[in-house]
Amino acid sequence: MSKRFHDTEIWKQDWFLELPYEYKFLWFYIKDTCDHSGIWKPNTTFIEFISGKPIDLKKAQSLFNGEKGRIEVLKNGRWLIPDFIVFQYGHTLNPNNRVHQSVLDLLSVNEVKLTSIRGLLDLKDRVKDKDKDKDKDKDSIKGDCKGGQAPKVEFVPQGDDRELTPAEIKKESDKHWKQAIYNTHHPKPIRTPEDEIALKKFHEEQEKEKPRRDAEAKKFEDNKQDMIKRLKESVAK
Repeated sequence: MSKRFHDTEIWKQDWFLELPYEYKFLWFYIKDTCDHSGIWKPNTTFIEFISGKPIDLKKAQSLFNGEKGRIEVLKNGRWLIPDFIVFQYGHTLNPNNRVHQSVLDLLSVNEVKLTSIRGLLDLKDRVKDKDKDKDKDKDSIKGDCKGGQAPKVEFVPQGDDRELTPAEIKKESDKHWKQAIYNTHHPKPIRTPEDEIALKKFHEEQEKEKPRRDAEAKKFEDNKQDMIKRLKESVAK
């Protein structure tokens, strides 16, 4: 079973509290069933069955995008949650991380521009640097090709090609998430021994908070399942 971070502050936000209950369910359904890049293929059958009410996707877009663009409709008709990636993985995506690379692949397949993802910082810079590197490579190839001889190209293996286990994927995700939070509150690059000590202390504090966060997540999930159960019973009546 896949697990995702959830913003518990949503229950204090006016835009969400003012939604009709069937559209509240729809919002959670979109976040829970979208792929791990935050892209969702519109399908309202299940929500309409649970709520017993019809769902208008155009109305949903209007409700969700009130004062902030929370949904972007892609060219292929699928929906993108612009804040999903940063919320789940942090402000940096590392192509050498298998999970992050998979996210980048999904964005590419759905023709989503990397620089359009709200909140990505390092990736934007890398995209620009990558373009500069391409220009440099072109100039280098032109120079090497003078005289009619093509440059020598060597294949460099990019690490282990085996599939990661679910436990390894979760460990990688947790590591990057913790680093992203630390970087948000401590902009200074981690270079000195003092910085390493501060990071270790931060990780220890996060581990202490983990039981409380897990308990809150379990309580929320229990409440959600109870609400769904009661709704099913009311629809059955």
